Amino acid sequence: IHFLNAAGGASDTFPPLKDDLVFTLPEGDAAEVRSPDFAGVRTLTAERQADGRRRFTIPRDWLKAYLFVRIPVML
Repeated sequence: IHFLNAAGGASDTFPPLKDDLVFTLPEGDAAEVRSPDFAGVRTLTAERQADGRRRFTIPRDWLKAYLFVRIPVML
C-alpha cells in the first residue's frame, strides 16, 4: 500500500499530518513500512477487530512525503 502526503497541494512542502493513518484489511498480522523519510524498516502490528478484520495504525510522524506498507499474507 502506498501513502503520499498530498496535503501541501502543488507546493514542494509536505505539512505534518494532523492525525495518524488508520486502515483495515481482511487479513495480515504485521506489516513492514519503508520510506525515504527514514532509515531502515519499521514494523506495524495489526489490532484484531471483533469481526476478524485487522486494523493498522501508522503514526502520523512516520509520513513526511511518501511511505510504502508491505503486508505479507498466506495464500
